[in-house]
Amino acid sequence: MENKLIEVINNQRSVVELYLSKDCSQIIEVKCLTENRVKEYIYPVETYIKRTGITKSLKNKIALAMAG
Repeated sequence: MENKLIEVINNQRSVVELYLSKDCSQIIEVKCLTENRVKEYIYPVETYIKRTGITKSLKNKIALAMAG
């Protein structure tokens, strides 16, 4: 089983892909930047949800991915 894609966010200078880990304990944030650079950040689900700027819609998508 692979990580579940939750959301793709298109920003002006990057594209951010959010994945839920196989065991539903971590959010993997993959930032595709200019000049073919890619950075990956891993957060515990609880920590990611508590971040400022996370929309209610995104929180709901995370909850649905965890349930399914």
